Amino acid sequence: MAGQIGRLLHEALWARSPLERMVDKLSAWMTPAALALATIAFLVWNYVSGVETGLLVALSVLLIACPCALGLATPLTLWLSLERAAESGAILRSTAALERLAKVETVFFDKTGTLSQLPMKVQKIHVESGSLLPSSESLLPSAAGLSPASWLTPEVEFLQIIASIENESEHPLAKAIVEYAKAQGIELQKPESFKALPALGVMGKLPNSPITNSPIAIGSSRLMSAEGLEMPEEIRQQAEAWKEAGLVVVYAGWDGHVVGAVGLGETVRAEAKEVVAQLHSRGLKLGMLTGDEAGAGERWQKTLGIPVQAALTPDEKMKRLAENAAMVGDGINDGPALAAATVGLAMNHGTDVARTAADIVLMRDDLRVIPWLVDLSRESMKRVRQNLGWAVVYNLLGVALAMAGLLQPVFSAFAMVASSVFVTSNAMKMNKFPLLDEENAAT
Repeated sequence: MAGQIGRLLHEALWARSPLERMVDKLSAWMTPAALALATIAFLVWNYVSGVETGLLVALSVLLIACPCALGLATPLTLWLSLERAAESGAILRSTAALERLAKVETVFFDKTGTLSQLPMKVQKIHVESGSLLPSSESLLPSAAGLSPASWLTPEVEFLQIIASIENESEHPLAKAIVEYAKAQGIELQKPESFKALPALGVMGKLPNSPITNSPIAIGSSRLMSAEGLEMPEEIRQQAEAWKEAGLVVVYAGWDGHVVGAVGLGETVRAEAKEVVAQLHSRGLKLGMLTGDEAGAGERWQKTLGIPVQAALTPDEKMKRLAENAAMVGDGINDGPALAAATVGLAMNHGTDVARTAADIVLMRDDLRVIPWLVDLSRESMKRVRQNLGWAVVYNLLGVALAMAGLLQPVFSAFAMVASSVFVTSNAMKMNKFPLLDEENAAT
């Protein structure tokens, strides 16, 4: 982890933002421009007052026109901001992420694992009556801690089947099911095939299963429909009751029909409402993009008071992004949206896909770092603009005075150093920007 953080910071320091590249080009043009102006000054003053005066004026122009302050104005501020972000638990892949974050007008959140608190817990299991035979003792050859009688319950058989498949998945719901199965002492099997279907669920097949030879589908009701699995009325009614109670429902089926369902408890993060209020106070629009069903989306909309767009595929999440929008997520299905957003922010527990696609990786499991980052980016860009404005105006005014013969070389040299000192001092103020822990302690 330390190596990854170091590599990301190294890449960020060398990946130049669009503003830095623009300043580099401007600085590169200033050198030939300064030489041209010094030559013109020399020729004019040589004609008016002689060679010695012409050389002194030309030297003054060259000294005052040195683009040191302009070259320092942007990168120093951004680098110090990267360091400050790292100290508060946010790793930025490039300084460009700061520049883009300052322009963000809308922030979209994923739900599971982002606005909801992990780990989730299995609360309910329901298996269709008569769908599993109590003769499949071979499925559980070494279920440690379970009595032979408990081996034969349909719920245990059902749990072992779906947990064996879900063990290959990185999704928080899958992890919750696997952890619950392991806590029951159920030994999991290695699937002979596995496929993740982002925003829908997973598909897999167990070797030598006495239950089914067909692929096993585990996920949302949309996956069940897509696979042509019939939904029994008793499972439908049970799932609706769970949803009304605030549970997330995962279905599983094979051989043409849905066999059972699992209800998982999901709670809103303790800091979620505070973060929503903080982002609203900064003038940002908010929204939630989730693959969950519409009913769950409506419940979360009432809870947090932000618009929710539910039942979205990864491509649909990406298409719903507005201009100048940030995306916060953690799953494989968030990858396209994280990559397409103006700025993508991945949670610390996120999948490899999410962390790779994101511009910012949140190393601490605390959403309050997001409004803090918005403040940091805005403060950083404010100081960049101040430094650039100072450097440009100072150089233009100094060059004009030097060409007019009103600055001696020694004063031009002093003015050039003073300009660099001012820009550096202004950038160094980013070291005083309060860290997230300091800000929370103050409030």
